[in-house]
Order: sequence, then C-alpha cells, then structure tokens
Amino acid sequence: MYTSKTIFECLNQSWKVVEEMSRVYSNVFKNLICKKICEEKCSTSQIANKYDVPLKTVENWVTRYNKNSNCFLKDDDHYIQKRSKEKKRYDELDIPQLIEELKKRDTEISYLRSIISSKRDEGLRS
Repeated sequence: MYTSKTIFECLNQSWKVVEEMSRVYSNVFKNLICKKICEEKCSTSQIANKYDVPLKTVENWVTRYNKNSNCFLKDDDHYIQKRSKEKKRYDELDIPQLIEELKKRDTEISYLRSIISSKRDEGLRS
C-alpha cells in the first residue's frame, strides 16, 4: 500500500524526469561536449556530471557526432525558426479550437505522467 508521502515522492521524481526531458541545449554546447569526449578522450560520465546533462543524452550526442562530426555545426536559429512556425498554427485557431487543443495536450501530459510514475513505482519495488 502506498502512503501519500510515497506517492508524492514518485510524482516529485517524475517531475524531475519531465524537467530533464524538456531541457534544450545549443549546438555549440553539444559540439563542445562531443569534442571533449571524442577528441580529448574525456570520460562520458564525468562530462555528463560536470555539465549536469543526463548520461543517455550525452551518449546520444556522441553517437551522432561519431557518425558525422559536423552534425552540430548547424545554426541553432534553424530550430528556433522551426518551432516558431509550429507555434503560428495556434494563431489561426478560434477559442473553441484552442480549448480542444488544450484538452488534447492535457490528456497527453496525464498519460505521460502515468507512464513515468509507473516506471518509478517499478524502480521502487525492485
């Protein structure tokens, strides 16, 4: 049986995961990290800890960098422009459509939170 404290701790941990998932890193930063690991032979885990980046994220960057060392040379403005175009679609929606979009997003968020919580619960039981 879970106590309210246990449930709160699980939700708190889940939010930490969500916060980490939403972090955005510049290509300059990714390139710097990859160079330190691939060219200067620094430890992946030490670099991840030093720069407070999840280890799996750093590993993914290094994999991409090893396939193409120019992958993070693209200007970050490209991603900002892409996101800006995605946001503009909301400008064309009326109030009922925006409310419907919010409901859909809330449902998605609730679903993702439940997955995160269940994964955390599995970890607590192990």
